[in-house]
Amino acid sequence: MFKKKPKVTRKRSSEGHSPHGNAPAARGSSSFTNVKAAFKPFHKLIFPKAVVKEGKSAIAHTVALQAKSLGNLGSCFCFTRVRQHEGLHKKLVTTIARDLADRDPCFRILLAGIISNNHTLTDTEDIAEQWQEFIAEPLSQLAGSSTRNVVIVIDALDESGIDDTREGILDILTTHGANLPATTRILLTSRPLADIWEALCTKKHILTKSLDEVEYEATARDITLYISTKLKKFDGTFCDDDIGQLAEKSGGVFEWARLACDFIRPRMGVIPKERFGRVVSHTADGRNLLDGVYTAFLEELVQGSSELTRFRSVMRQILGSKEPLSVKALDSMREKFSLETERYSVRIVLNFMASFLSGTTDTSTPVRPSHASFYDFLLDKSRSGEFFIDEARVHSDMALASLRVMQAGLRFNMCALPTSYVRNSDVVDFAKRVEENIPMHLLYSC
Repeated sequence: MFKKKPKVTRKRSSEGHSPHGNAPAARGSSSFTNVKAAFKPFHKLIFPKAVVKEGKSAIAHTVALQAKSLGNLGSCFCFTRVRQHEGLHKKLVTTIARDLADRDPCFRILLAGIISNNHTLTDTEDIAEQWQEFIAEPLSQLAGSSTRNVVIVIDALDESGIDDTREGILDILTTHGANLPATTRILLTSRPLADIWEALCTKKHILTKSLDEVEYEATARDITLYISTKLKKFDGTFCDDDIGQLAEKSGGVFEWARLACDFIRPRMGVIPKERFGRVVSHTADGRNLLDGVYTAFLEELVQGSSELTRFRSVMRQILGSKEPLSVKALDSMREKFSLETERYSVRIVLNFMASFLSGTTDTSTPVRPSHASFYDFLLDKSRSGEFFIDEARVHSDMALASLRVMQAGLRFNMCALPTSYVRNSDVVDFAKRVEENIPMHLLYSC
């Protein structure tokens, strides 16, 4: 279990969040990182709840960065719906333990001692046992010899998967969380799904906060600052009134402000003032307001029936894949599609989708949405209209492509293993051999 550190999601501000860290979070985050201030001594876990697009992840990342800058011992673990197939919930505790060990030599020694005295812990999948042995026990011993604050951030628990994936996590937070040392705090962000809310809302050691409680004026100031920073780069094209109008139009949604600024920015064939007028003239609020920006963007990018057909085909492949694939892997899969007319590079669409997707410029990086709401928009016909993606239509193509990829790519002893009489886990450089010899599209197909 501790032989290889699992990779977890580390979101960046460019991936759909304000690069200023969503200022409501920036102002309030010092309260989280200073664990002896602002909260009652018995509060061990802080739970800011929010619906989609309210900036809960920006809060999590801002707190994590501030904790790091203050020299606090800590860890930041981020769930995301596009990686649910990886079972990230099983890696939560071991990853947090590894992060703490990486950041503090004393914790590392304590953890190593616990594992050396009980080797069965390296194979246990009991998350409660993992928490007690890998987190609670070392922190308890560390509390007596260290004055460092410990800040553990768990972002987007609601995106872990179905209820069962987080049942054990909620159990340890509600049952064992109260027993953490006084210098330790956990920040958990999530939408208030029924199982999460019911588990956390009545516990004395858990402080719940709703982002609805953040004053709208505070959010509006932060969005105004963000828009001003972006639009002031356009050589005086926009005045303060324009900035204020755009900020008011955002309705307090940072993702809308980000997309709107990107939509307006100067580039070939674009008159920023015309784009500005189009954005502010749209009449809607909440989710529909963000949908309006998505629609306006796509209408500019996708013109003509042939372009629309290719857009749907490429996005159908991305959305229909069981796990995120890189541009290179997507192209390799498309080469095996049944219809020759479908065998073109995804680059003809993805080269223009950087506002919505990450991984479009690096052929080896998995393509993921900058904001989860974009996939939700495309999969809901009532919201996306002509841009609706029916992902069910791609499954037959992906199944056939997978079979053809395996037929063409599989061979005996692909990783050049010296012997077949040892388990994969006992081959020291097995992961490196797989990475070097099995391309992503073949690994996916298998």
